Amino acid sequence: MSWQSKRSNTRAPGDGKCNGINSVMMKKPSSVYSTQPVAHNFFLAQATFFNPTSTTAKYKLEYSLDGGASWQMAYSIDSLDNVEIAGKSCLTAVWNLNLTSSQPATFRISMIGGGTAATYVDDIALYYIDLTGDVNGDGEVNITDVNAIINLIITGLDNPRGDVNGDGEINITDINAVINIITGQ
Repeated sequence: MSWQSKRSNTRAPGDGKCNGINSVMMKKPSSVYSTQPVAHNFFLAQATFFNPTSTTAKYKLEYSLDGGASWQMAYSIDSLDNVEIAGKSCLTAVWNLNLTSSQPATFRISMIGGGTAATYVDDIALYYIDLTGDVNGDGEVNITDVNAIINLIITGLDNPRGDVNGDGEINITDINAVINIITGQ
């Protein structure tokens, strides 16, 4: 996944600050966002923040299911709509997500409060589980996935989820693999 920034830069804040290599330097108001929608069963997101200032900084994580036309708030594991990072501290924030692979999502982290001095975000991670055999991305493995593989074979289209057995090809063996998953064999 690639990320871009708005009103922020990539900098190396130094040893002992985030991971010490390259971090996104942010000043209010700024954001960092994924450039393309991604389809997975996302359940968690996290990022590490370093605030070298004396002012508390506030950040939020949002996601869009319509290519950025509208944004929805992701809530932290503490059910908060924004994360506060005290001055002169480092914190890893964690957000709950409940997105299915049938909903390609774009993500952004925005600095919404704090001073005008630089703070940093680093090690942004999105966690997901994709079901083997869930070719159509609806969160279930069933006969519609068999139909999806048949459509891929007929049309010649490529979908990495269609290669259920991982042999590099989409063919009848993938149909058999999905049937075996459905029947528990």
